[in-house]
Amino acid sequence: MEVAVSTLLVGLLLVGALRSVGSVWRTWQEAAARTQRMNLAREMMAEVLDQPYYDPDGVDVAFGLDSGESSANRSTFDDSDDFDGWTASPPEDRTGTDHPNLTGWTRSVVVDHVSAADPNTVVSDVAGEQGVRRVSVTVTDPTGRSTTLVAVRALPGEYPRSPDVASSAVSRIGVALQAGTGPAVESVVDVTSEAYDR
Repeated sequence: MEVAVSTLLVGLLLVGALRSVGSVWRTWQEAAARTQRMNLAREMMAEVLDQPYYDPDGVDVAFGLDSGESSANRSTFDDSDDFDGWTASPPEDRTGTDHPNLTGWTRSVVVDHVSAADPNTVVSDVAGEQGVRRVSVTVTDPTGRSTTLVAVRALPGEYPRSPDVASSAVSRIGVALQAGTGPAVESVVDVTSEAYDR
């Protein structure tokens, strides 16, 4: 009788322990996937925001890809609107090489003309463009969970060239908030209106 009760107690403790380990494992996997989604979104956002606002060749006839540019090879993109509608699964680098071990992941970009007064208002008429674009990068993992990173890209201000003297300035502020052991919420804001096209 004592052996049966002991076996039952050990079995119950073992089941509880295995459930805890399973829960910890799932939490760890989701945290790793969330970090991977954010890293992939940041990588793509940096690439889009690094591009000039207008086509440097002066061939910005249409919004999106221009003649000689291919969605299969982002190295042909030469301004920020070229990324509109771009998507890849699995995510790839600028030359079109797939990132390793990301089968089933998708990364996409949407670029919209938006109102200078309210970047949540899309300006559908390109003729009414106000010099502000909203860039949204979405990364979706194989489970269907996604992370979207949004930034606003504007034309350079009154002085579109770099300062003639060495200087430092805060141009971006980031914050991450977390309550207890819950998921962290992150945000980055550009605090300057000066964006230098290269």
